[in-house]
Amino acid sequence: MTVNKVHGFQPSIDAVLKQYPSDVESMEGAAFFLACLMAGQPFLEIRSISNLVEARNREAWDLPKAIQQLNNVLIEMVGTMAGSAG
Repeated sequence: MTVNKVHGFQPSIDAVLKQYPSDVESMEGAAFFLACLMAGQPFLEIRSISNLVEARNREAWDLPKAIQQLNNVLIEMVGTMAGSAG
């Protein structure tokens, strides 16, 4: 789900999940897409998940894994683009 605030407080999480069942949330995507559309610029967003929608527990976050996954996808995309350029 795309949200305008981070949900880290259990009653807030319960309320939003009741309306929009989801495991993950993104805050930046919609604003980025809108800015690109308004500027007439093509856009692409690649996201990775470091944590689930749950009561804030930074111990459960796995930023290194999320960053590695982004790197893997980027390497694959660049390789695909390079292969199709010829």
